[in-house]
Amino acid sequence: MENKNGKWKVMALLALILGGISCTMIVYAAYTRSLEITGQAKVMGPDWNIHFQNLQDAVVTENGTADGTPTLKDASITNVKAVFDGKGTVSYTFDVKNSGIIDARIGTLTKLTATCTGSGENKTVDEALVCDNLTTTLTYSDGVEVKEADTLTAGEVKTMKLTISYDPGEASVFHEVNVTGIGVTIIYNEN
Repeated sequence: MENKNGKWKVMALLALILGGISCTMIVYAAYTRSLEITGQAKVMGPDWNIHFQNLQDAVVTENGTADGTPTLKDASITNVKAVFDGKGTVSYTFDVKNSGIIDARIGTLTKLTATCTGSGENKTVDEALVCDNLTTTLTYSDGVEVKEADTLTAGEVKTMKLTISYDPGEASVFHEVNVTGIGVTIIYNEN
């Protein structure tokens, strides 16, 4: 019986050890809790919104005439046309607004180069006369010329005026001259 008694002791001891481990596991599991935090994030870029608005009707002087109505879009004013029968000006006034939250400055201001195309026997003379005497200026409402490094702070509106002028003095063209490439490109950068 000793063998059996020894086996029983070993078995009892083994059962006691396994039971203790199981109890420990049960107790451990009973006191364990998993906490979890989940969510989402969204990072918004700054609001950068500089645009044209409030394009007014053309103002003409002397022998200048506005031909048609320009088209105003957020970032462009197109279809600007002027006709001259001698000295005169055609001017368009509009606003540039910074609706964003970032201050801006003019990084690049480029006046386009006019191309004059004439016809007839005095084609070259007519083209030179027109291109040499046709100017485009971009000013603020107070007459100060718009230039690179000018600022436009967040929320600010500046009124600008594009003026196309023709002053040939006493000279006149023999035939009609068409002019393309009239305009200005303004590139605003973060200030």
